[in-house]
Amino acid sequence: MDSESPVRAYDYAVALNLQWLALSLTPGIGAGRGCKLVEAFGGVDRLFNASLTDLEAAGLVAAAAQSIALGKSLESAATEFDHARELGASIIVPGDAKFPRRAAGNLRPSTRSLPQGQR
Repeated sequence: MDSESPVRAYDYAVALNLQWLALSLTPGIGAGRGCKLVEAFGGVDRLFNASLTDLEAAGLVAAAAQSIALGKSLESAATEFDHARELGASIIVPGDAKFPRRAAGNLRPSTRSLPQGQR
């Protein structure tokens, strides 16, 4: 049973990275609006588990709410995530130890290339 814990922790970390990236790729949601949404829902994971009705009630326009609720933002994020990995880049999101402190006010995920041992 202990051998499953690292995999689950890794999967959860990847899911959070994808959700942050998906949020930044959602049309009509900028960094400021994204931050407010994450705060309103109590976390990026809760935002991506919210219903279409809840997303629209939070003030999202229909296109943005549908993109999140129907998984389109996550699909785009998965494509970008895979592409970044192919190029040897890492996606760095808020909460990641490598996320620059000076960028804390800008919650857009950062794609940057890190040396192999630092990914």
